[in-house]
Amino acid sequence: MWVNGTIRGRRSIERLPDGTKANRRTDSSLSPSGEGRISTDLDSIGLFPESSCCCGPWGAATWTVHTGDARMATNFWPWIIGLAAAYPLAWEALQINGRPVDVVASDLLILLILLVPMGGSLRIPAGVSLKRLATVRVAAVVFMLYALGLAFTVYGGTADMSRIVSASKLTKPIFFVLLGTYIARTVPPLIALKRVGTAFALIVFATIGSAVLSPGFPRTAFGANLFGTRLYGYPNSAMSFYAVMLPLLIASADTKSRGMRRWFYYGAIGFTALIVVSSLSRSSTLVMVFGGLTYLFITGRGHVPIVCSSFVAVGVVASAGLLFNLDIQNEAVLQLKENVEKRYSQTVGAEDPLSGRAGIWADTLGLAADRPIFGYAFESYHHHSTFDTPHQQYLEILYKTGGLGLVLYFWLLFSALGGVRHLSQHVAVRSDGWYFLKALFASFAAAMVGNLSQPNLTYSITGNCLFLMVGLMLNRNGAASLVDPPSVPASVGSTPLGLPQHSFPGRLTTPQGA
Repeated sequence: MWVNGTIRGRRSIERLPDGTKANRRTDSSLSPSGEGRISTDLDSIGLFPESSCCCGPWGAATWTVHTGDARMATNFWPWIIGLAAAYPLAWEALQINGRPVDVVASDLLILLILLVPMGGSLRIPAGVSLKRLATVRVAAVVFMLYALGLAFTVYGGTADMSRIVSASKLTKPIFFVLLGTYIARTVPPLIALKRVGTAFALIVFATIGSAVLSPGFPRTAFGANLFGTRLYGYPNSAMSFYAVMLPLLIASADTKSRGMRRWFYYGAIGFTALIVVSSLSRSSTLVMVFGGLTYLFITGRGHVPIVCSSFVAVGVVASAGLLFNLDIQNEAVLQLKENVEKRYSQTVGAEDPLSGRAGIWADTLGLAADRPIFGYAFESYHHHSTFDTPHQQYLEILYKTGGLGLVLYFWLLFSALGGVRHLSQHVAVRSDGWYFLKALFASFAAAMVGNLSQPNLTYSITGNCLFLMVGLMLNRNGAASLVDPPSVPASVGSTPLGLPQHSFPGRLTTPQGA
């Protein structure tokens, strides 16, 4: 259904209680129906203008409201975004110089540039610095231009296409900061962030279901396969993705006061922990524990980890005692026992608990010392090593882009982390936005810790998802989604725009002054 009409009226400036100003049109009529007169802030409703002209204090604007667009923006698109961002599988699209180029589901979100219509922006919480939120986008653009420029410059002299591929794989997840900002202009950012958490919870249950229904159960490792397809990057990279998503699941549970929905998320939290731990990936387990504890501490629940860890410790000791002391001949139990013994010996009993990473890191630092400023300009790492990667995000950046690139990359990461923290300080405590911003902070911080042993953010599934969520929230519309939209008069609210009818809490400022 399309609602077409011309809104004519007087443009005026209204002073809000906090002294800021807002543009308004008053004494307006909606044609061709001609029913009713409205007095409202057009920008705050979020209608989509087709054309406008203004002469002095009087003006006329033609607005076309597609009811389906409003409903798709609040219902359909957030689900598409959530499911694509949380889907943990990948497909090999092609090979260049023998190197595979993989595509993940979230890559397809780039098509939203063509599909999602544009809308206006809402008011934002008082005290939020839009310039500070914009820093992450500036850092993303600068690093992308530097990395791609470096690769293309060297390509001109070597014609080595693998350098372009490597630079594209590195910068593609960072592009999702800009994509998230673009999507936030129409799709409610906070709703999209919530849908990512819910979609991931569904993926977790599907992962458990895939393991239980597999022919090899219970010998099949939890989290190794989904719908008959092995998870991309299993175990370390895939499980790190599951681990960094844990705070988002906890936030989803925290925002549900009671009922089955809350227990749905509690179940997803428990199954995520089971999947990550049973994978025996030490780095992923560390990421999960760090992210979960960070979220609990910054939401003021430092006592919860102490209580929970006590119960977990007792459970682990008791389970280990049963596993190793009882004479159980079940094949699945024997296999699990062998895996645990092997991982324990690698971690505690072996001379190299880092499984060879220490030597790789030392070699990478030695290579970087020879080219400290611009690095090796995305030359394949295996040209200098028997390994394909330095097995660490920051050393990978250092090797490929040099010290200058590493500085720019840290600027991007810390501006993202600082922007999320800044935004969380200006939203109502214990509100949905507050919980999800805390979760995003904890997830991003956990990924940065996990980067010490794995290139987690180069890994498209984790990098795409985290940078997309950062882009969704760290902008004008992301900040505006943290407060209720203004009240819509009955004459407008009665039309099915799909917009909630609430009033703003507290002091507000308008986007125009920001």
